[in-house]
Amino acid sequence: SGPHRVGAMDLLTKHGKPGVLMRLFYPSGIRTPDHAVEGVRSYTTPECIQGALAAMGHSYWISTLLNWGFSMLRLRCDWRAEAAGEQLPAIVLSHGLGGSRHLYSSLSLELASHGFVVAAVEHRDGSACATFYAEPPADEGSRGDGPEASRVSWLPLQRAALDDVPLRNGQAEQRAAECLEAAETLCLLTRSGSAEVSNRMPDSDCGSDADARMLDQFKGRIDEKRIHLMGHSFGGASALTALSTAPTGLFRTCTLMDCWMLPVGEQRYSGFAPLPVLFLNNDSYHWETNARRLETVMAGIADPELKTCVSIRGTNHLAQMDAGFFLWPRLARRIGLCGEKPPVEATILTADICKAFIAKHEGTALTELQQRLLSGEDASCFPGLSWHPDTGRPG
Repeated sequence: SGPHRVGAMDLLTKHGKPGVLMRLFYPSGIRTPDHAVEGVRSYTTPECIQGALAAMGHSYWISTLLNWGFSMLRLRCDWRAEAAGEQLPAIVLSHGLGGSRHLYSSLSLELASHGFVVAAVEHRDGSACATFYAEPPADEGSRGDGPEASRVSWLPLQRAALDDVPLRNGQAEQRAAECLEAAETLCLLTRSGSAEVSNRMPDSDCGSDADARMLDQFKGRIDEKRIHLMGHSFGGASALTALSTAPTGLFRTCTLMDCWMLPVGEQRYSGFAPLPVLFLNNDSYHWETNARRLETVMAGIADPELKTCVSIRGTNHLAQMDAGFFLWPRLARRIGLCGEKPPVEATILTADICKAFIAKHEGTALTELQQRLLSGEDASCFPGLSWHPDTGRPG
């Protein structure tokens, strides 16, 4: 809904298991009424579709419908378009359990349309619906372009109990490290472009002049002092964990959306450098144990000006993902892919609250609507969070 056209590209920083995999969404010019999207792509890959369906655990018939819905979706942006703007704010976005760099495209596109560079990280700790790493080309002297040169090894979703605390703690630590590396990659891109960052995606022209130009276009475009951290569910746990190990000043703010607290080691509840934290919730997610843990984190932030807690009415836990767009609205709501609030409204409202919080802590004067959103006084939201009894829920 913003004034900018949006471009996107995938970035894999290294061959093998090290490095970080992310999709960059960025402003690519001013939107005009006659603008036609260029380079429309399939929404996601067959491997990710199958992994996401397995994670959802629906019946055969619902899974068949969802498989069809996935296959019909398209990513509506200018693929590998030229970037526009200077000194842009950036967001590192961490996905939830069973997510990927694809499954938050609607929120990422909305934020990018308002002038943000969004780095949607795809975690390679076993929590993504499906991800991969690229082996180095057999011929070290080759350019490494195309799937023939870099062999792809797929990493499926690791099936494990939700309340496997040692596993989830370890995953949160790895995810946090990937968030930090994503932020550092953004800094390297704006400082040096292709001189410091390479793209090892199998479908990119690795090492070519064209690929170097794609990376060099970000030189000077990202404001290193305006990088923000954001995570949903397991991504919220990852973002909170990252705050404890992030260099002071790396992130300007942090937004935790429906933060799942079990993966966060108690030593990470506090002790991080003071920075503004937004606790953004949906009104039907939290259970008492999770909410109490989150309240412990909030209580540890002594300065009330550095914490905001607000919840969105009429949404469920999947509101920040693309789940509500997979099927027809009524059916999507019936099987729990979205709440009562239509997915488009939920996406725009989430982005509006995040933008208002960032604007406040970047020193920008807020509109009356932005003030109401952050205070929870708008009809679309309420202050604080709500929860329901544990009722034996794991985690």
